[in-house]
Amino acid sequence: MNSVEQMNKNLSRSSAKAGIFFIGLAVLVFLLKSFTGYTNVTKVGTYDNCSVITYSEEYRSSRGGSYRVYYMEISQKVDKELETDFSKIYEDPENYNIFEESEKNSDGDVEEKVLFKRTVPYLMYRKFDSYDLDKVTLYKTSWGRIFPVDKPSCGRAEAERIYRLYDPPVLWYAFYAGNIILGLILLSAARKSKKTAENYDAGKVYEPEFKFDCTEDALVGLAHARIQREKAEALRQRRRRYGRGSYSSFNRYFDDNDRF
Repeated sequence: MNSVEQMNKNLSRSSAKAGIFFIGLAVLVFLLKSFTGYTNVTKVGTYDNCSVITYSEEYRSSRGGSYRVYYMEISQKVDKELETDFSKIYEDPENYNIFEESEKNSDGDVEEKVLFKRTVPYLMYRKFDSYDLDKVTLYKTSWGRIFPVDKPSCGRAEAERIYRLYDPPVLWYAFYAGNIILGLILLSAARKSKKTAENYDAGKVYEPEFKFDCTEDALVGLAHARIQREKAEALRQRRRRYGRGSYSSFNRYFDDNDRF
């Protein structure tokens, strides 16, 4: 085994190991993050008597095109707190009955409390466009972004997967893609190095058709090849200058003298 064969075999093994390492790392991290999640989310609460409103508006861009923005609003119906007029209690305590006043205010005394109102991604808009439940569960990320889930009994792990659809972890996906691409490149390089090593194996080394006996003969051969290249280039330039179609005596003179 010659040195070139040994070098290519070592390079093939090293490239293959590195390629398998990077691909394995991408797969391992992907499986780990699939179980642990990419974002830490906590439950804000589950609210009753809710109504969900979704709508979209189309806007014109500065370049003359158009784009659509999606909105969603979640509100909850809650009873208003009883407003007690304490001045009437002190002024006329015998005639002012707090229970009678509460009965008067109880009829139709309901207000809308906004729980969520903002622009949303199209996927969230599509999930809640036909939402017909009166109960909504809200979660929030570690940096305070609140988002609803379309299942009131949704757990934390499922909520994290839902949020992943709305806000994909692009950097992590780029990490997976980069490692896999690098691994494939290294495996391809390992395959090429292996083929090169096989070409240098016993009985497969390609010998040149001839060998120079000494250094002087090699230098003469190189000089001869250089002169031939220069003459061929000069001939091509003359033919381009005077035209290839006319083969005059002027061209024939140079052709005859171009023979070495």
